[in-house]
Amino acid sequence: VITPHLALSGFSTLVIDLDPQGDLSQGMGYDPEMTEAHAVSANMPADAVVKNSFANLFDIARFYDPVDLEEVVKKPYGDLGPHIIPADVFLQEFEDVINIQPNKEKLISTLLQRARIGALKNFDTSKYDFIIFDCAPGNSVLMKNALLASDYVIAPVALSIFSTKGLSRFSRALISMEDTFGIAPQPFVVPTMFEPILSRIPDNIQILSTNF
Repeated sequence: VITPHLALSGFSTLVIDLDPQGDLSQGMGYDPEMTEAHAVSANMPADAVVKNSFANLFDIARFYDPVDLEEVVKKPYGDLGPHIIPADVFLQEFEDVINIQPNKEKLISTLLQRARIGALKNFDTSKYDFIIFDCAPGNSVLMKNALLASDYVIAPVALSIFSTKGLSRFSRALISMEDTFGIAPQPFVVPTMFEPILSRIPDNIQILSTNF
């Protein structure tokens, strides 16, 4: 929801889908499982096919030779954006590759620090005002990378006791991250599924308001 608002406000925005299921990518018109043959049979443009993902911007010997950003980014709404780097079916494989690299938790933040100042020929993000990651829930090394590369984390939370408990675990994970690395993104909590007639809803709203 936030992505189009940023673009409509005049901010240049890049979305990076790190969820192997690719729900966000599909929502913006890019099915990670679509092949060229599928596109032809469905009378869709060749650009609808996802051939590269965020992984292909890395220079990791024996695994990836970096390609140019223009070969990875998609522009479903034109040059003004928002732009997206879609997920593909090999993101799980990318996580396996990250797990065997030195400083594995900070690979993305290191890449983006260099990209932001134009130090990478293939990946220059200096034109973007905002970069947004979409991650699968969990505690994967890919998600840790995204968190360490971010200033803020937006956490949608259904107003149930299970969700608020899960948010408490996530909060402790952020505290642990700051203790270990000296940095952590600032969390913003967005309550969802608000049903005022349910008696537990005000209690859960109070818990969120007190803690966040």
